Amino acid sequence: MKIQFLGTAAAEGFPALYCMCPTCQEALLKKGKNIRSRCQALIDDKLLIDFGPDTYYHMIQFSVPTEKIHHVIVTHDHSDHFYSNELCFRRKGFAAKVEDEPLYVYGTKPIYEKTLNVINEESMPEYLQAVLVTPFKTFKVMDYQITPLKANHDRRIDPVIYLINKDDKTLLYAHDTGYFLDETWQYLKSNVKKPLDLLSLDCTAGILKGWRDGHLSFDTFLEVIDRLKKENIVDSHTIIIANHFSHNGHATYDTMLEEASKYNVDVSYDGKVINF
Repeated sequence: MKIQFLGTAAAEGFPALYCMCPTCQEALLKKGKNIRSRCQALIDDKLLIDFGPDTYYHMIQFSVPTEKIHHVIVTHDHSDHFYSNELCFRRKGFAAKVEDEPLYVYGTKPIYEKTLNVINEESMPEYLQAVLVTPFKTFKVMDYQITPLKANHDRRIDPVIYLINKDDKTLLYAHDTGYFLDETWQYLKSNVKKPLDLLSLDCTAGILKGWRDGHLSFDTFLEVIDRLKKENIVDSHTIIIANHFSHNGHATYDTMLEEASKYNVDVSYDGKVINF
């Protein structure tokens, strides 16, 4: 499998819109991997995770073949992860020579209903389809077995993280979430039969301390990793990536990498590709 991290920032971007804090100023000065767009990822060039406001930018910056992508799994209904306004641009009149198969958008009830609204308002069922997913119920997309797990995030919007399996490879894409909920821990313990090949885990609060609900800071990130190791859900062969950063966490890419490398943790950046 292959994952490409298209965007790796929290909702406000990094540097943040309107912000003049020292961390944002450092990112602007250093540029490169310190500049982060809103969070999105691509699996094997064909399975998109999230559809945020920077999807268009990612198409241009990383040559994402959006016209050939027919499946997007959405974690939750916050605008940095699901910007439904731009789904309408897939229909005739905005896009020419779009392949016959529609774009299938998978998500819990808020995502499902918002996608249905776009379909109905724009009269575009041949270009767009909504698929309702249920936490802890596995579904198949192409060659992937995908299981949404409940996230410790804004409970009002039924947020999920995704366990994705293809052939003998498994990854857990865990954004946005704080310390895992008990039922998610139980599912992982009961159903992950061999250690994950790759884990991408929330680290929104960077080098701050004590963030457990909604998002993680790096200290609680390490608590999650320790428990995953005790449960044999990750091991020394698992690629562990810290991802999804806010400028409020006071850590540019360079700062975060210096800290994470002490624990054999890698750090995402926009465009980063990992084959595993």
